[in-house]
Amino acid sequence: MQRFSRTAAPPPSMTSAPRPRARRWALALLLALAAYAGTAGAQDPNSAQGRQQAHAAEVNRQGWLQQQAELAPTSEELAAQQATYEAIGQRDASVRRQQQRDWWGVVVVNTADGSWNIALDGDSQDGTLQQALKECGSACRPAVAFANTCLAPAYSAQRGLFWAQGDDKKKAREAATQKCTAAGGRDCTSREDQVACTGWKYAYSLMDRINERLNFVAIGRSGRPQVEFYPGLEAYMATPPEARGKLPASASASAPAPAPGRAAGDGNTDQPWTAIAVPRGGGQGVGLHLGANRQDAIDNAVRKCGAPNCETLLAFTKGQCAAAVISPVANGAQTFGAVGESKQGAAQEATAACTKKGETNCLTVFNQCM
Repeated sequence: MQRFSRTAAPPPSMTSAPRPRARRWALALLLALAAYAGTAGAQDPNSAQGRQQAHAAEVNRQGWLQQQAELAPTSEELAAQQATYEAIGQRDASVRRQQQRDWWGVVVVNTADGSWNIALDGDSQDGTLQQALKECGSACRPAVAFANTCLAPAYSAQRGLFWAQGDDKKKAREAATQKCTAAGGRDCTSREDQVACTGWKYAYSLMDRINERLNFVAIGRSGRPQVEFYPGLEAYMATPPEARGKLPASASASAPAPAPGRAAGDGNTDQPWTAIAVPRGGGQGVGLHLGANRQDAIDNAVRKCGAPNCETLLAFTKGQCAAAVISPVANGAQTFGAVGESKQGAAQEATAACTKKGETNCLTVFNQCM
């Protein structure tokens, strides 16, 4: 008879799966160990060790506060910082103004001996002109004004004097020499040491200009080149000295009465004049010009007036006052002018001229002194 065998099952006490009660006990033990690990570093604040730790933390905090106080700027340092910022702002504003303004230069010629004088880097044409005249001496006349460019003289063998401008000294000399030759001058020459340049691009180096633009300090365009010859002086200078004679009428100055505080015969240096021109008999248009001398002021005022029948209404100089009065008419206005020693006197005289013509609506539109 065949017999079969089988492996008996292990008893319940030898199974691998733990009992539910044992699992709960193991979980509680793990939680207790975690809680102990999280609180092992904590100390009772009332214990000696806890008080020692609190004291150390307060000492560290006070040290940090003291360090921050030492690093903080004082009121004097803050004031110095503010002054530095303001100085930088003012400097940047100055650079920006210098970049965009016109830099004027004016040449004046001594009509007695043919010598000339030049003033450079002025803020205005009129102010630079007065400086050049002041430094020139007697018998001086304005010749040429220029801005933001270079100006060079050239001399012919006949001793004629020619001026021309260029973007740099070399180009200005070449232009002046060519001008001299084209006018019939012989052996025309131009000296490098007599070339004058005025403008932002000549006062600041190329590297400085680049840096100012990269730093957004110099913003916008610089002043454009300008050259203006005073009436009659360009042809006068080009003529050999022995053939010049007297200045042409458009450039000569009539001898005015001496201004208050200036004695008669106090040199022949021109002084500025103001002229106003209006159309003869009334009409539209008016021209006003501050000139280097009386004739220059008149010539330019008439030119600015624009109409073919313009004529001088007023011409006055330092120490004098002037007034202009109008009376409206259908096609414009009748205009009357007067020059006096005071604003009130000039206005009264101009108004009297208006009423003398039978006008009843006489309005003062200009009343100034130089």
